[in-house]
Amino acid sequence: MKSRTPLETALLEHCSSIEAFLAAAEVVPEAQWARPVGPGKWSPGQISEHLSLTLEAVAREVRGGPPIPFRLAWWKRFWIKQRYLPGILERKQFPSGAQAPREIRPAAVAAPRGEALARLGTANSGIARAYAENPQAAGRRLRHPYFGALTAPDFFAVNALHVLHHRSQLPLS
Repeated sequence: MKSRTPLETALLEHCSSIEAFLAAAEVVPEAQWARPVGPGKWSPGQISEHLSLTLEAVAREVRGGPPIPFRLAWWKRFWIKQRYLPGILERKQFPSGAQAPREIRPAAVAAPRGEALARLGTANSGIARAYAENPQAAGRRLRHPYFGALTAPDFFAVNALHVLHHRSQLPLS
């Protein structure tokens, strides 16, 4: 039996996080879909769009398109990556409070649930398609706006935690 590569393992965990988010989002009461989850926070619909925008941007980068620009000077990214990334990956806990880059901020009004979740599912499968179309991309680093260039397995491990962080923000039915 063939063992999985680190990237394959990270992508499976990432897919599981998206599936967990989709399952949780499906049961958000309809009346709460467009209501912010707290003061100054996004609605479940906006969170779904944010995750879709993130995955669509990553798929573009895997295909050779432009990545999301870095948000910090190189030395700040280096320091944050050295200081915080190992703990995030070890504790499997994504920090809260960081502002999303404008490229992956949702619109002011959320799309209807069915449309938003279909888009997220399509964006999720787009990652696997992007790697299938560009197998050489498996060895390339991906840009994280705050941590800098990460190996693909680390990038998807961080993003899986990012997805689960947002899943925890969804209101319970």
